[in-house]
Amino acid sequence: MKRQTDRLTKEKIKGQGPKEIFGEKAQKHDKAVNYFSKMMFQN
Repeated sequence: MKRQTDRLTKEKIKGQGPKEIFGEKAQKHDKAVNYFSKMMFQN
């Protein structure tokens, strides 16, 4: 969770607003985390 918080903080500063936080890169990251989390908890 700390990594995600750090990533969001960096993206917000870099993009100077929420656009970067919810942008394409963030969405891809979230989908990947979601996929791997589901795989881990199903086994």
